[in-house]
Amino acid sequence: MLNSELKDGKRNSDIINETKINQENEINTLKILYAGLCLQTRMRHFDSIIIIATQLVNQYPDSNQSLDAISKLYFASLRKDSAGNKMSPLKSYLENLILIDSNNTSIIEKSFYFIQKCKVALKQYSSALAGFQQIINNNPYSYEALLASWDYAATTLLMNGGGSGGESNVQFSMDNVQFKDGNTGENAENAEMSIQIFTDNYDTSKFTKKDRVKIFDNTKKSFEKRKTKENETITSLQIRADKGDKKAEKELQIKKTINEVAKPIKPKSFDEHIKIINKNIDKIFTNPNLKNSKKDANNKIPTKYELYQNYPNPFNPITKISFDLPKAGNVKLIVYDILGREITRLLNSEFKPAGKYIVEFNAVNLGLASGVYFYRIETDKFTAVKKMVLIK
Repeated sequence: MLNSELKDGKRNSDIINETKINQENEINTLKILYAGLCLQTRMRHFDSIIIIATQLVNQYPDSNQSLDAISKLYFASLRKDSAGNKMSPLKSYLENLILIDSNNTSIIEKSFYFIQKCKVALKQYSSALAGFQQIINNNPYSYEALLASWDYAATTLLMNGGGSGGESNVQFSMDNVQFKDGNTGENAENAEMSIQIFTDNYDTSKFTKKDRVKIFDNTKKSFEKRKTKENETITSLQIRADKGDKKAEKELQIKKTINEVAKPIKPKSFDEHIKIINKNIDKIFTNPNLKNSKKDANNKIPTKYELYQNYPNPFNPITKISFDLPKAGNVKLIVYDILGREITRLLNSEFKPAGKYIVEFNAVNLGLASGVYFYRIETDKFTAVKKMVLIK
């Protein structure tokens, strides 16, 4: 009996150890896949990006890396697209992700967003606008709503002939966009999600009408969960802010400002669109105390080394990095990705006199995906690292 129990115990121990090894192997495989994906993205090998990103999403749908993989998959597919030969299959692939995994809220929301981006590439503008509208409605305090509002504005420009400011070659009015409750584009903020978003322009060889209804239901449930969670977060932040929590007060103010600016907007030109984005970023992330003290601070020689948080943060696509030098010296300022790989050098052992400095980082031509990045300053006497967030 005792020997039998020992054998059983040994077998149980072996099973536990084997499970741990399998889990470690899975984690290592995920890391290797994602590292390869990031490398191929930096090298702009679009075919490889598509293969690795698809594999990563299929094998590890619950990972944070899979969410970034979807954005990279869209990025590569768009670059390789010709007459919809990449965007149509990608749109169907993302719709299938929503169909098969009703409980993965993160994948559903990310897929839904990039489905709208695919529609824009395929010139299915009215359906894309309705989709961006739903993201804004159901994520009212989030950066997702802010991004959707910018995409909504850009889509209206494309719909109206490119926003050149002159006569449009495409005669279309936003008043023609219809929503479930009968609201038009002018009055769409309270419109409910329409199943028409999911039944228009879909691949009948891959999806039945029953499938389309399930995709609609899964997305709607995901949005409802997200909206409930976001409202709970706002309530919690308000309670903490009322008790004097300054961090909660700041976060609450940012969320409220996002809710204020993340609205469907119809700019008349791309220049106006860019001004709207810059105005939104400035309104959300500007620190009034920093503004008031900037003039006085610029006239003083700093007394200690300091690397400041980039501003704005999050940013898209330009941000500014400030640092103080109490003594003259050579300065390196380097940007890294989340895996510690060098992205670019903003300063490469440049000699700087003592003083306060601001360096601009422009991510527009680097092919970077949304996510966390790090910047590091190195001098003879000082080293510091801070993180920043790129949103696209």
